[in-house]
Amino acid sequence: MPNSQSIRRVLLALAGLMAMLGAGATTAGAATEYGELGSPFSETANVKLASTHAFGVDPSDGSFYVGDEPAAGKYRIQKFGATGSPEASVSFERPSGAVGLGGIAIDPKLKRVYALVVFEREEDEEEPLVVRFDPVLEAAGYLYAFSTEPESGTLVPAKEKGVPFKEGLVISREALGSPKKSSAEKPRMALLDPHGIVVDQTNSEVVILGREDEQEIKEKEQEPIFRVAAQRVKSNGTLGPRYVDAANCLEGAEVVKEEEEPACAEAPIGEEPASPIVSPGGRVYIEDTGGAGEIWEIPSKKSNGEPLKEIPPGKGRFETHPKRLFAAGGEQQLVQFPEPGASSAGGEMSFVPSAGAGEGRIYLDAAIFEDLPGGITRGPGSYAGALVLGYTEHGAKPEATELGWTGGQSPASGEKCSLPISVQPILVGGGANEDLLLFDASNEANAVDVFQFGPGAPEGKGGCRHAEVIVPSVKVGGQEVSPVPLGKMATLSSEVTEGNAKSIEWKFKYRTATGEEGEETPAKGGYEFQTTHIEHEFQHAGKYQITEIVETDDLASPKLEEPREVTVAGPALTVGFSYPESVPGGKAAKFEAKVNDPNEPGTPHLKYVWTFGDATEKAGEATATAFSEEHIYLAEGPESVTLKVTDVHGVSGEVTHTISVSESEQRIEEEAKAKAAAEAKAAAEAKAAAEAKAAAEAKAAAEAKAKAEAEAAAKKKQEEEQAKKSSEKPPTRAQLLAKALKQCKKEKPKSKRAKCEAAAKKKYVVNTNAKGKKKHAGGKKHG
Repeated sequence: MPNSQSIRRVLLALAGLMAMLGAGATTAGAATEYGELGSPFSETANVKLASTHAFGVDPSDGSFYVGDEPAAGKYRIQKFGATGSPEASVSFERPSGAVGLGGIAIDPKLKRVYALVVFEREEDEEEPLVVRFDPVLEAAGYLYAFSTEPESGTLVPAKEKGVPFKEGLVISREALGSPKKSSAEKPRMALLDPHGIVVDQTNSEVVILGREDEQEIKEKEQEPIFRVAAQRVKSNGTLGPRYVDAANCLEGAEVVKEEEEPACAEAPIGEEPASPIVSPGGRVYIEDTGGAGEIWEIPSKKSNGEPLKEIPPGKGRFETHPKRLFAAGGEQQLVQFPEPGASSAGGEMSFVPSAGAGEGRIYLDAAIFEDLPGGITRGPGSYAGALVLGYTEHGAKPEATELGWTGGQSPASGEKCSLPISVQPILVGGGANEDLLLFDASNEANAVDVFQFGPGAPEGKGGCRHAEVIVPSVKVGGQEVSPVPLGKMATLSSEVTEGNAKSIEWKFKYRTATGEEGEETPAKGGYEFQTTHIEHEFQHAGKYQITEIVETDDLASPKLEEPREVTVAGPALTVGFSYPESVPGGKAAKFEAKVNDPNEPGTPHLKYVWTFGDATEKAGEATATAFSEEHIYLAEGPESVTLKVTDVHGVSGEVTHTISVSESEQRIEEEAKAKAAAEAKAAAEAKAAAEAKAAAEAKAAAEAKAKAEAEAAAKKKQEEEQAKKSSEKPPTRAQLLAKALKQCKKEKPKSKRAKCEAAAKKKYVVNTNAKGKKKHAGGKKHG
């Protein structure tokens, strides 16, 4: 844990936090994402900035505890409720030689909060010139325990069988194997370089992780030999067993024995494992601090369940053989844990049980590197974040798998999901609802704050970096091709930015040129980091809709889909058929087809369509490369016959030939009969026409004769009438006058009658003029 004057940042999760916090709450049913939810805790501002810090969470109620040094010579533990309000505190004197708090751990079952105090070895005043052990190393010194149930705002000492521990002290440095005088120390006694504490919930024992000296320094230039050790302290304050990596697996031992892990030879040399956690089954895990991204188990028994070897017998010291639980892998470029460049002191990893037995989540301090267009930037381009693993210990072998990461935003961006820059590592903890909180007590920022992360941020407003996947490429023989050749192995690949591909699934939907639709068997892949790829052989010619579904480790964008359309084509089929050059109408024309399908060298599965040119077609299927067809033409003339064949992959081929269709014999006979009948009919019609003409002419002659005779008779009659008229005498004037006067008698009145009579007399009476000549009243002589 940190020395005094250190700067500490802590990432944790509190159970039930989402139900309690107003900040970051979203409307029911609204789309949400994983991101920063706000800063709910402001009451932590009374934590002393320029001091040592320790932190722990009570998973039973979401309360948390902060350790600091409010004044010289004083250590303090404060309890805060799940909403961030201070509830209680306790202060105690700093023991002689103490240099800081080495960690806080909570036991919900016994309702205790533990605090470890570390001290620095001192030179023996009685033998100042004798250096038997490295004098500057820190060692586990004092373990305190206080009740999580305060009395009048004070955290009182915890009790063991009803009796409180004096001033809360559970075990002293001497009991832990660290005598005040170095002359009294022996190898394998002190627990050096403590790197975190944790409570085993299966038996309420406190586990302290550190190292032990294996031998005294007898020569000036002699280097000390250390071994990783996990010391257990029972709840009553007595020492439990100590488990020691005697074979030095965790520091790169090359000798692998039966009970050792083969990966021991790959472990970083000289690094100090830290941050112990305990699983629901009591398994102790530690984090490799060499930046290799590994988690190791410190077993308390052999793989077959037998007890470990005690060395030497009766001393409570057991030889353990670490087992690697999780390794990030050398291809991991985006996420690294622990955060590089920060001095480790434990508390950078935490475990939170899930609802299922033997399951939970592991939270780790991590560095998230920038993923720029030119590639991932290491070093200055990394920012603080957290990595989340899923854990299960069902069966004989426990497993841990990556769930995702969060944070990693540059503080200079001013965006959410950014953590303050510090040389100190992040301390992590977790709880229900997948929530994370960052406790920041930074001298640089001159403030104490808590930042909440988790699901529930409004979609697009979580502030965290979002992963993306580019459109997949399709290559054959290392070259991008279009169209993609049918039946050839193609490599589909894409790049993921701002995330790793935990798993992928490729879907292949197709539509052939004939309209057939379907979907080929999806292809799936496992963890592929930032470059995904799959080998696939396309089985159909036509259009494909490819969809790549990527499950990423970026908690802000856990699932991505990217479509791509490609065209697949195969070698065309060779199609031919024999045919008659000429065929009489009404008789069957026979066609013999042969097909060569390079895409299906075995038994073919062909579909064909004959188009005969006379507006008729015939479709069928064949499982052989040769097949025949017949067709009867009814009309003469040239006809274009086309055969199109398509195989099971959708690849087709076609050929066209022209045949001549002549008249049929039956039709010739029928046409001759029809011609004779037509000629006979024409002759009959001509005869009938001639007869009709003669009759018409005779009739016309008779009509002309009758007309002439009628005209002659009329003329004769006229002449006779004229002759008769000529022989008759004209009426006398007297007769004419009498006739006129007779007519005048009919006129009325009398005056009009008189005028009529006067006119008649004037017309028909002859007057004698002066010369004695007769003159007609009209001035003309009368016959």
